[in-house]
Amino acid sequence: MRSSSFLSKIRQVMFRMFKYAKREGVIATNPADNLDLPTSEDGTRRSVTPAERKAILSLADRHRSGLYIKMMLYCGLRRAECIPLQWADIDLEHGFVTVSKALKKGSEQVGAPKSKAGTRKVPIPETFLKDLRAAYTG
Repeated sequence: MRSSSFLSKIRQVMFRMFKYAKREGVIATNPADNLDLPTSEDGTRRSVTPAERKAILSLADRHRSGLYIKMMLYCGLRRAECIPLQWADIDLEHGFVTVSKALKKGSEQVGAPKSKAGTRKVPIPETFLKDLRAAYTG
């Protein structure tokens, strides 16, 4: 089942597509007018299962972006928060990562996180901290 947000976005795209086709004379009416959305659920996100977690960690051990994958999994960071991270943001001695920047939505520009709460210090679990220390060459 898809989320309400996803279905709403699909409806918006369809409406605009058919509106353009009508304006160009390709169709007489917009079939997306008064389109009813199917039943949906809000909050359809879920945690990864233990089996999925095991598979993700197995992939991370051999993937070139494995540290980023593990940063998202172990520290709960978003992709947009992980990409601009630098070694200076990671305190290997005390086991914290400082999140103070993120990619802006839909671009490659780096800026402040979306909200004040987005700027934070996140503890790094010892299991992952060992991987980071082993990878650090500075």
